[in-house]
Amino acid sequence: MRHYLDEGMLADMPAPAMDLALHLGAIVAWVSSHADSSMPETNVRCRVRTRAYGRCVGDVQAGIAPDDAVEWFCFLCHE
Repeated sequence: MRHYLDEGMLADMPAPAMDLALHLGAIVAWVSSHADSSMPETNVRCRVRTRAYGRCVGDVQAGIAPDDAVEWFCFLCHE
């Protein structure tokens, strides 16, 4: 997440990069405030889009891995 920051604030970046930064930031924020759960369903929607099906309607499941990395997964589209 650090590469999206400039002196602690979100860096100036193109809109698609900002969307991704906000999405990943929402996952990290949720996991940070719910660290006692393992891979719980978050309040963050999946952002995957496919030509065949449009936008995924799944919710992201996320947790903290043994190496302290944030892991996330959508059981609907498998992203």
